[in-house]
Amino acid sequence: QLTSSIQRSNELILLLQRNVWPAIEYLSVTNEELHIVLPINEGKSTSCIQLCKHDLHERFNGTRLRYLLICYLNLTDVVILLGSLTMPLLENMILVDLYDHIRTCNYIKQILDASPNLSHLVVTWKDFRDCSNSYLNLRHVNLILEPLCPEPTEYFNIDRLAQLVFNLRSLEISYTTIKLNENLVQFISKIIHRLDQLVYLIVNKDCLYQVKHEKRKMFKERLLAVGHDQLFDCNNIKIKFRRYD
Repeated sequence: QLTSSIQRSNELILLLQRNVWPAIEYLSVTNEELHIVLPINEGKSTSCIQLCKHDLHERFNGTRLRYLLICYLNLTDVVILLGSLTMPLLENMILVDLYDHIRTCNYIKQILDASPNLSHLVVTWKDFRDCSNSYLNLRHVNLILEPLCPEPTEYFNIDRLAQLVFNLRSLEISYTTIKLNENLVQFISKIIHRLDQLVYLIVNKDCLYQVKHEKRKMFKERLLAVGHDQLFDCNNIKIKFRRYD
């Protein structure tokens, strides 16, 4: 396990050179100085300094990595890193505070396009919905929603989600409070029937709102009635309502 800080993104090459740290499985890297220019890059704009694809292919070794945490890195460098480094054992990757010198862009799309083996994703819906491809590799998604007022009948576009991740097995919905009402009954029913491979659904994952037992019971009975008592059996699906169960 290694926790390190770097001054520029191209210093990652020093951490992952072949045979330098052959046993490293857990790597945490923080880019501390975003505006310092190394001597080799003098005269260049900081926006032009980035990882070299050739160096990554020739010198990097990520085959043993199981965990990778990267903080404060340029978006372009992250995309180059993910597209150039083979990490077959990687189980958990966390990217914190990516930035772009040029413009705000859909970095989620670029990261996903460069990560064909990624299976778990925590993402805001407003970023994910604009991705243009279908991601067959994604099995577990935690959607972070923004609170909406007034409350909508659909909290996100289920058909759009199904286009993006139609092999989805687990879906978690976070950071908003979805009330136990008829809209949610219809919404869950559509999720289950549209995402036909889904086996696990969590609603209100990080919610602190509590509901009385009687209302919770009535809601579950209504949910079963909509599914003709087969709603939970059609995919052997497990549904949890955090803070309600």
